[in-house]
Amino acid sequence: MITILALVGCHTDPGVGPGGNTAPPDTNTGTHVTPTDPTAQLPDVCDAGDDVWVQRVFPLLLGRKPHGEHEVRIWSDLAASEGRDAVIRSLAKSPEYLAWWKLQMSDMVAAERTSLGVDDSNCFQNPIRPSHDGDLVRFLRSSGPDGNYGPNFNMADVILDSLVADDVSTVYQANLFAKFDYTYAFSADLHDLEDIIRQAQGDQLLSVYIDRNVSCMQCHNSEFSVTDDPDPALDRAWGRGPLFEQALFGASGGPPNPEEFYAISKAYGVTDTSRYYAYYPGAADYDYTHHPWGIDQSCGTFTKGDPKYDYNDVQTAFFGEDFGPGGSTFDIERMFAQGVDDLQGAGVEFTQGASIEPGQAFAYLTAQNFADQTWKQAFGSRLLLGYGMSRNQAQQQRLAALTDHFVADGWSLTELLVDITSDPYFNAGMPGTCDTADYGMDPVVDPYTVLNEGELANNGPGELVHRHTARTLLRSLYDSMNWGQPPEYFGFSFRPDAQMDLQTALGVYLSDASPGFNGIDFQGALTWESNFYTCKDPDGSGAGYLRDLFAVGRTQDATVEDEVLALNDRLTSRGVIEDDNERQLIEDLMQVPLDSKVSEIDESQFARNFSLLCGVLTQSPEFLMTVEPRAIGPAPKLTPELAYDCESFVDWTARAGFDDLTCE
Repeated sequence: MITILALVGCHTDPGVGPGGNTAPPDTNTGTHVTPTDPTAQLPDVCDAGDDVWVQRVFPLLLGRKPHGEHEVRIWSDLAASEGRDAVIRSLAKSPEYLAWWKLQMSDMVAAERTSLGVDDSNCFQNPIRPSHDGDLVRFLRSSGPDGNYGPNFNMADVILDSLVADDVSTVYQANLFAKFDYTYAFSADLHDLEDIIRQAQGDQLLSVYIDRNVSCMQCHNSEFSVTDDPDPALDRAWGRGPLFEQALFGASGGPPNPEEFYAISKAYGVTDTSRYYAYYPGAADYDYTHHPWGIDQSCGTFTKGDPKYDYNDVQTAFFGEDFGPGGSTFDIERMFAQGVDDLQGAGVEFTQGASIEPGQAFAYLTAQNFADQTWKQAFGSRLLLGYGMSRNQAQQQRLAALTDHFVADGWSLTELLVDITSDPYFNAGMPGTCDTADYGMDPVVDPYTVLNEGELANNGPGELVHRHTARTLLRSLYDSMNWGQPPEYFGFSFRPDAQMDLQTALGVYLSDASPGFNGIDFQGALTWESNFYTCKDPDGSGAGYLRDLFAVGRTQDATVEDEVLALNDRLTSRGVIEDDNERQLIEDLMQVPLDSKVSEIDESQFARNFSLLCGVLTQSPEFLMTVEPRAIGPAPKLTPELAYDCESFVDWTARAGFDDLTCE
C-alpha cells in the first residue's frame, strides 16, 4: 500500500521548487490557474462497473456497506437503467443519509464531543424539532440573527433541515454563533481570559471555515508561495484565482496585526459564555438574553447589538474590513451570508491575481474547504495541502470545478456528491479486473508520487486503497449486525469512559484536542479486535443479525455452508468460499463439516464458533479498507433482510421522483 502524506506545516516542500523564498518569486504561474474540465485530459483509466460503484457509494452516502448481493444488485440495476446520478439522488432522500451526514456535518464544524467544562450534546446531538422540511433553512437564509423563527430548534435541527433543503451553507452560518458555546477557558486575569477565548474562536474561524493558518499564510497564499516555480512541472503551490487572503486580512501574508483579526471573535459584550462574565466588571451593562434566530439557549446566549467597547482595548476588529472596536461575529455573519448569495446562480468567474469582495472570499474558501473534506470522505485524501493550496494542477482543477459548481448551485451536497462520484477516478478499476494502466492516473490521490521516476510518477488505482473512517467502520458493523446505531459520544474528557476510549483509539473526531485519524495503527487494530472479535452485541442481549440468521437457517433446512455464505455476503457482498484451503480453514474454525444441517448440530457450539468467524471477517481488509470490491457473489440461500431492503429501495426512489420501481 502507498502511504499518503500530508504537509501540514508552513515549510518548503522537500526537494522541489526554489525553496526558502521569503518574498514573492519574480514569476508566478502556479498559484493562480483557470479551472478546466478535469476529465478533458484523463490518462488511461477504466471503470470498474456499476456493482463496484454501488459498493463504493454506500459508505460515502450512508456511512455503511451494502447489506449484500441483493442490495448491491437492485441499486446497480437502477444505475444501469436510470443513470448513476439517480442512485445518488435516491439515497440522499433516505433517513439513513440524513442521520449519517448529520454526524459528518457535526464533525466538519468541529462540534466538541469531549470537553472540560461544556456539554454540547443539547445543541448538536439530538434535534428538538419533530420533523424537518427545509422551512428553518429558508428562514435562516432570509432573516438576520435578530429574527426569531418561533419554534425552538438547535444546531442538530439546522443540520438536518439543511440536508432536507439541500443547502448546507446555513450550517456554517448558524455555527458562527453556536461555536462560542463550546469554548472552555480559565484564567485569574480577566483580560487574559478574554484573549484565550478570542484565540480559540479565531482559530476555529480559520480552520473550520477558510482553511488558513496565521503562520502559514506568510509563506503560502493566493499571491505567492515559497514552493512556487515558473516551471509547472516543479510548481508545488496551485491556488484558485483571486487574492483571498488580501480580501480577508488586508494583506496576502495574513493579518499584519493578528490581535486585530482575533478581536472579531471577541466574547465580552457579545456572548454569555458567562460562567465567566459574572466576574467581569461592567457585565451588568449588557443584556445577555438574545438567541440568534431564536435558537435554543444550549447553543449560546448573546447580546443584541454591537459591543459598547473592546474589553481588551483593541480599537480595530478586522476581517474583510475594519469594523472598529465593536466588530464581532454579528458583522461577519452578515458578510458570509451576503457572499453566499453573491456567488449563487450565475456561476463563478475569477480573474487571476484580481481582488475579490470579502464576503465572496469568505464564502468561497469555506465552500472549498467543505468540498475538499467531502472529497476526502470519498478518496481518503485531500486535494489541498495543510496550508490551503493544492500540490499540483490536476488536484487544483478538480477542486476548482467542484467548488465552482457547489457555490453556484446553492451549496447542494447532493450535487457535490453527484460530481465526486462521477469523477472517473472514483470508480477506477484495477489493472487485473479491467483495461487500465498500472500507473495511468494523474497524481491526484497521492501527489508525492511525482518525486518518482518515469511512470511511477503517476498514480495508480492502488492509491485509492485506504482504511474506512472510524465512524464508517462502526456504523457498518452496527448496521450489519442489527445493533442499531453506534453512539455519538458526548461527555467530559476527565471522566473515564469506555465508549470514549474506544472511539479515540479507532480515530473518531471528538474535539480539537482529539481530532481523530484515518489510518491503521497497532492500538487501533487491537482495540477493534478486543471489542468486536466475536461480533457480540454491545448491550449483551445476544440479539442481532447472527441470531436471526441462525433462526432462519433452522426453518429452511440450511447447512452450515449456507450460513457461512450468507454471513460473508452480508459483510462483503461476496457470498463465496474461494478455494479448498479457505473451506478447510472455515471447517476447522466451525468444528463441523460445512454440509452439516444447522438443525442437527449443537446450538451453543455453532453460535460460539460462528461468532468467531464473524469476528475474523470484520478484521479482514475487505471489511476494514476500500480495496476494490470484487464482483458481487451469487445470491445466498438465506436473505433475512431482503424484504426490508426492497421496501427501502421503493421508498427512497419514490421520494426522489422515481415512481413505480420495484425490486423485480
